[in-house]
This record gives sequence, C-alpha cells and structure tokens, in this order.
Amino acid sequence: VGMASALEARGQFAEAVRALQNYLALAPADDPSRNDLLRWREHLRGLEQVSQIGPNRPFEERIRALARLEQSGNRLVVESLLPFLDDPNFRIRWATVHALAAITQADDRTLNRLGADRSSWEDWWTRSGRGEER
Repeated sequence: VGMASALEARGQFAEAVRALQNYLALAPADDPSRNDLLRWREHLRGLEQVSQIGPNRPFEERIRALARLEQSGNRLVVESLLPFLDDPNFRIRWATVHALAAITQADDRTLNRLGADRSSWEDWWTRSGRGEER
C-alpha cells in the first residue's frame, strides 16, 4: 500500500493500480480496509485516464480517454476533469462536458444551464452534494 501511495505521488497511476492489485490479491477477503482500497484503485484508474487528456497528448488520444471516462461513470474523477473545461480546444471542452454529464448523471436542463463553464460545474457539483461521494 505504501508503494502504491508513492507511485501515485509520482503520477505513475498504472503502476500504483498494479501495486494495489497485488496487495489485494494477497490480503484476506475480510480485510477491513478492502473497500477503501478498492475505491482508491478505481480513483487511480480514473486518474490514469485523466493523465491521458493533457494538452501534450495527441488530440485523438485525448478524445479516446474522455470517452473511456464517460463510459466508466467513475465519479471519483469529476474534480480532475473540471480544468479541461478551460482547454483551448473547443472539441476537448465539449467532450469534457459530455463526460461530466454522463458521470454525474446531469439532466438535460442542468446540462443546458452549465454548458462548458467550469465555475458553474464546480458550483453545481459542490451544491448538489454529489461532491460528498468522493
């Protein structure tokens, strides 16, 4: 678990996931920390995808990573996605909106109101109480 934490701190999310998986494979099924570790593993998987959206990545790779996050429904990455609403590329901004809408299950009315405005999404995520599920 310490190794996974160190790897996460260095941004090596895939390696951190593997370290956690190795620990979980050896840990007893009734380990009281198991649920927290599984949740952490999902968070790390999401961060691994988020790291592939960075502006230094090819456009197609960024779009594919956003699509994977959209399909994952991983609510643990919502706050990590919000900065991409400020991306200079219009298509990245709207792919981020679609990913956020799917992950947060925002209805059409909410989606129309929020658009691609980062501060609106941040406020809504906090006010709606959905941020508490982290």
